[in-house]
Amino acid sequence: MRITINGREIFNSNSLYAYKTYLSHEFSYPSTAKNSHLNSAGYYGNNELTLEAGSGFATRKALFTSSRTAQFLSKIDADLFNQPLYLVNHCEVDIEIIPNDTNFVLIGQRGTRYHFEILNCKLYVKKVDLMDGLGLDIARKLETNPARYAIRKTMMKSLFISPGRYEFNANLFMDQIPRRITLGLVANADYVGNISRSPFNFQPFNVREICIVANGRNYPQAPYDLDYPSGKFARAFSDMNEAIGF
Repeated sequence: MRITINGREIFNSNSLYAYKTYLSHEFSYPSTAKNSHLNSAGYYGNNELTLEAGSGFATRKALFTSSRTAQFLSKIDADLFNQPLYLVNHCEVDIEIIPNDTNFVLIGQRGTRYHFEILNCKLYVKKVDLMDGLGLDIARKLETNPARYAIRKTMMKSLFISPGRYEFNANLFMDQIPRRITLGLVANADYVGNISRSPFNFQPFNVREICIVANGRNYPQAPYDLDYPSGKFARAFSDMNEAIGF
């Protein structure tokens, strides 16, 4: 997804918009929301470790069984629309949506060809009618100063780790230090699209240690010492929940 305002690009998710939205739903909403109004966006959570089976998978599958059509309503999960301020008048907003491939969005049996099609798409925009005096006051201020919006920027980046590697270093950011980094590991076949697998099968891949270095400092100061096969990842799990406000 790409969003531009008056010809200036302000958001570009590359090919990672699906992962951004999935992680936002998982980390930002309580279970009460996941089991209620998020269903209108097509979200049905699974309690199982795999997304290719379970109650959530069965519910999503039933929506499209026998070539049925389904209707969904969801907000656009972009930085501009995650802040509380309204846009001023005379802004030309261009939103470019690029759907994922069928093998990415569907889970089915190998050897059977499936096709996912969007029949129609509508964008609902809320408009606020201002009092004449307030509208004129805003117009006068815009003649001398541009409108400024404090937007919390989200950056997404994909990295490929070749097989057989025991150590991997990468430059995650080059300008500002982010306030939070979310790291997820998926198999390359799932990432590019595998009809028999979910692209959101996050796995530990026997990672033993993770550390981020910014301005010569290590975050966290003591690197995570992980042992997933033995169930030793309590510290990383606790820090993740603390970082998202739980």
